[in-house]
Amino acid sequence: EVLAEGDVDGTPTIIVTGRADGTIPPNHGSRAYFGLNKLVEGDESNLSYIEVTNAQHLDALIPVPGFSTEYVPLHHYLLEALNLMFAHLEEGGALPPSQVVRPRPRVTVEAELTLDDLPPIAQAPDDGDRILFTGDAVVIPE
Repeated sequence: EVLAEGDVDGTPTIIVTGRADGTIPPNHGSRAYFGLNKLVEGDESNLSYIEVTNAQHLDALIPVPGFSTEYVPLHHYLLEALNLMFAHLEEGGALPPSQVVRPRPRVTVEAELTLDDLPPIAQAPDDGDRILFTGDAVVIPE
C-alpha cells in the first residue's frame, strides 16, 4: 500500500517522465502526483513536471530493432534536469516551467541520434507545450 500526500514542503523538485512509459504510465504516476502536489501546495509549489514524448521507462531497449526508431533516451533528460537543479540550487537559476518536450527518434536503425533531435528542456516553452494546473485539473498538451 502506498500513501502519497503530494506535499514536498516547497522543496525544489523536477519530475521527468516519458509519455510512452508503459511500466509506470504517466496518468497513474507522475501526472497524478503533479496534480496532487498542485492541490496540496497550490501557488507555493516548487515542482516542475517535464513530460518527454517518444520516451519510455527502459532506455536499455532502445538499441533493439523496433525500439530504436520509436523512442529516444529518457536518460538524456534526466541528466539535463539534474543540471538544471544544480544551477537552481547553486546559482539561483529558475526551475523550468512544467512542459512537454518533443524529441525526434531516429528515422532508421542506422541513423545517428544527435542533439538536434533532442531539444532541451526550455526555460520559456511555447504556450502549446506548457503543462498547466487550472482549477482542479492537470492540462497536458497533445
